[in-house]
Amino acid sequence: MSKKSNKGHGAINFSIVLLFFGVLAILASKVAFPWLVERFPDNDNSWTVVAEPYCFYGGIGACALAAIILIAGIVASAKHKREKAVEQPQPEAMPDVEVSIDTPTVYNGSTVTYVPSEEARTFMDMGSRQSAEEKFDQISKMDKTQFVIYIAKLFSRKGYQVKLTPVFDNYDIDMLVEKMGVIIAVGCILTNKILCAEDIKKVVEGKTHYQASNVMTLTNMYFDRTALEFAKANKMSLVDRVILTEDFMN
Repeated sequence: MSKKSNKGHGAINFSIVLLFFGVLAILASKVAFPWLVERFPDNDNSWTVVAEPYCFYGGIGACALAAIILIAGIVASAKHKREKAVEQPQPEAMPDVEVSIDTPTVYNGSTVTYVPSEEARTFMDMGSRQSAEEKFDQISKMDKTQFVIYIAKLFSRKGYQVKLTPVFDNYDIDMLVEKMGVIIAVGCILTNKILCAEDIKKVVEGKTHYQASNVMTLTNMYFDRTALEFAKANKMSLVDRVILTEDFMN
């Protein structure tokens, strides 16, 4: 916590204590002193006559001072919160950049290409001549960008219009696919383990950065029960190894 924030909270706390004692002094002058006079009429209560106005007006002054300090503390705290909000970096808006499968794209001053032509492996046969196991064996040798492009080509074969998102800062959404006016934000996860809810959470969050109707997570593996329940609760489509084989590869 910063010094400014400490000062604001300290002033508020001090004003509350001061207000408490001010109210206590007013109650003493108006309740306690008269009660002493009535309870002990034979005693010398002349001191109460002197003390009562001091307690009353002192209490009034303490309450007024407490109110001033309280307002100052609230203002200081609010100002600190505004300054802190301004200082915090705002999330970068998603740039309107479409990364091509075949040609490089300039992004943030750097040239970005999904698969450099000199390093790219030969992609698997897009037809049905390979068995599913052979295809997944080749997928296991891909890197993430190659896997994304392969999935993009599968969507394209199914009649979808495909737009790849930037390689960097894409909020875990790797492509936007559109068919019959419905846009789906797709996150591709290349992995060797079964995915849980925590693994697909960011894809749902990433959808909010794009103008997409639906969201989908696609993987070369499988989803566990927590992932299925999370997807159902968040209206997310899941494509696992089985669905990828039956609905996309054939």
